[in-house]
Amino acid sequence: LKHVLFNKLGHIMQTVVLTQRKSQEKVVIGNSHLFYHPMASHIRCLKILMACRQLEIEHKENQMCPIIFCGDFNSHPNSGVMKLLLNRYLDSNNGKTWKHLCSYEWEEGAGGELHHDVEAIDLELPPSFPGFMSAYPDPPEFTHFIEAFVCTLDYILTTDNFVLEKSGATPSREDVKKYIAMPNECMPSDHVSLVCDLKWR
Repeated sequence: LKHVLFNKLGHIMQTVVLTQRKSQEKVVIGNSHLFYHPMASHIRCLKILMACRQLEIEHKENQMCPIIFCGDFNSHPNSGVMKLLLNRYLDSNNGKTWKHLCSYEWEEGAGGELHHDVEAIDLELPPSFPGFMSAYPDPPEFTHFIEAFVCTLDYILTTDNFVLEKSGATPSREDVKKYIAMPNECMPSDHVSLVCDLKWR
């Protein structure tokens, strides 16, 4: 698993620290595209822990400044990833997250190297890590729409240093079905663009 996390998956996240010119207030922004495989939800959760650790480091290095974390997390709203990010804790009994812990193969036929005695563990964000809220308190019906799969996978999360003023509208199923799926002549991506207006507290 360590080999897959560090050597196979590559980067986890891009970060940048922005400074407001007038007030000199800073904000850490992280953007991530998590691993896609439907049998790898446990890997996505471990990746999120690693991403949050880096966000915390930059948060502390910049006067405990706010954090905005966004991207394609390849995880539906009730997934282990989102429970960990929004509830700060994921139980080892969360069956869907750990279902393929002992059966997922990075490469087909590599099963001989699998360790079937591996057990699920509780995951928890440390108390020092600030809490997140979603810029879409009610998740969109979907952010990814292809003929074979429709789901919400994309998110904008912020710490409570901001007031959410407005979240951008997202298309309905009817809007997309006119063109069968995404992308199409009016929607250039297979993902919906999420936007929001935030105000400093």
